[in-house]
This record gives sequence, C-alpha cells and structure tokens, in this order.
Amino acid sequence: MNKLVRKEIVRRERTDEDRRLVYVALSKQGDELYRQIMSSHLELCRGMLEALDAEEQDYLFNNFLRCGPNGSHFSPLSPDRKFKPYRF
Repeated sequence: MNKLVRKEIVRRERTDEDRRLVYVALSKQGDELYRQIMSSHLELCRGMLEALDAEEQDYLFNNFLRCGPNGSHFSPLSPDRKFKPYRF
C-alpha cells in the first residue's frame, strides 16, 4: 500500500469520526492507469470472443453473469468508490 501511495496511484483518507479508520481511493493518476488497463483487457477479451458466433457469445455472457454475487451483474469499480476501512 505504501508503494502505491508513494507512486500516487492511491490516496489514503481518514474520517473525522474515527482517526483509526483509513479509506483508500484511486487518485487521478490511479484512475487513468485503471482505465488504460481495462481498455487493454477489453481489447483482449474482444479478440477472444471473435472465435465465437453470436449465439455462443450470448450463451457465454448470460452464464457468466450468473457467477456474480447472488446472480447479479458485475459492474466496474467507480474511481471514487470507497472500500471497507483498513485498520493500521
């Protein structure tokens, strides 16, 4: 975590209610890096899906969605989404 903070990929945020709680969020630089990585990842996935016809793609996609929490859809993380507190 310290390396990511030093590289300005993430930032730590403390709460006024409890100074022991530390939230971690992506910085602007971290968000840009995340978007670059996701773009490359999506390109790779699209390339793999080209081997399947439309029906096979629909089947794969619909069954993949069932793997999410309670069968829900996966959604990308928002750069301003806060995670559970981590106590140091």
